Amino acid sequence: MRIFSQHHIETQNTDPRPLISITGHGKPWASVFGYGPVLRLCFDDVPMPAWRDHTGVLWQGPRLQDLTEALAFCQIFQTLEIDVHCLHGKSRSAGIAMVVLTDHFQDASKALEHLMPHLDLERFFPNPGLISMGDQLLGSNIDQVLSVLPRYVSWKAYWSKRGWTP
Repeated sequence: MRIFSQHHIETQNTDPRPLISITGHGKPWASVFGYGPVLRLCFDDVPMPAWRDHTGVLWQGPRLQDLTEALAFCQIFQTLEIDVHCLHGKSRSAGIAMVVLTDHFQDASKALEHLMPHLDLERFFPNPGLISMGDQLLGSNIDQVLSVLPRYVSWKAYWSKRGWTP
């Protein structure tokens, strides 16, 4: 499983692999010409179902349905040769990838091990709402495994200060 930004998907990749394409509400869909089957998900990069920022803009976070659709899509292909992207390729896509890989390996540590050779840890901080939902859905410990990564811990703290609780 590979994690990319939307820019990479649109400009540098024409791989016929299956793709999970994540776009925020009110944003245009990514151009995914050249890819195989595509699952399109639409949610913003916030960990809670809805959050209003200081300017009054309403952000809509992931739902359990988004996660179950991603898991079902990946199970169809029974391979890890699947790409996932969001705008920057570091939070929403990373969260989906960690949950999908944890489901595949039945072990969050093995999921992180699988991703590590391909990661820039400064750009990897999975959406904590997706991780919390994944832990509940799979009965896993993804949050605990990711707690060794300073960027993930600071991302969780950022959202906790803004009212998110797992």
